[in-house]
Amino acid sequence: MSELLDPVQRTAAAPFDRQSRRYAQGHILENIEDLRVALARAA
Repeated sequence: MSELLDPVQRTAAAPFDRQSRRYAQGHILENIEDLRVALARAA
């Protein structure tokens, strides 16, 4: 994938990769069950 990135994107990729693991669990979009319930009620 790095062959598709320009130099600025390649420079930013490593720090982003390190920090992106933090968003895997506990992220606001991880569990959207409450949204599904609300949408079902609105329908």
